[in-house]
Amino acid sequence: MLYAVRARQRPRDIIVVHLGGNDLGMLKGVKLMLSARRDLGLILELFPGINMIWSDMLQCMVWRGDVSPLRVDKARRYVNRVVAKFLGTIGGTVISHPGIVYGAAALFQEHGVHLSDLVAVMFLTDIKDGIRRCLETRLGVGRRQPS
Repeated sequence: MLYAVRARQRPRDIIVVHLGGNDLGMLKGVKLMLSARRDLGLILELFPGINMIWSDMLQCMVWRGDVSPLRVDKARRYVNRVVAKFLGTIGGTVISHPGIVYGAAALFQEHGVHLSDLVAVMFLTDIKDGIRRCLETRLGVGRRQPS
């Protein structure tokens, strides 16, 4: 899919990557982290100069395919931490979602996996704010110029 995007569209300034949450519980944290780093490396190779933003994997009340929510959440934190460190080496940006926590049942839909409508808006606001931060710090967009 990335090859098709590169072939058909003009280069982008920013890419936001939010992935892996559905794979937690079915893949070991190390395997998921290696897969994420490989995918991020491919994006950098295909889109040189792009500003990459990683959106941290979210907490969930229920994880698919696993019976130990604590173990899966530990893997989630591990992958987020390692990917953030990797992005630090390439000048990427990380978006965290501190307001979305698994202990608050009202934040999730009935089954405990997907976000409630209100929290989906919170999530998208985090993404928007992360993009704005990247635009301001990396590209100088939106900054007030001295008179």
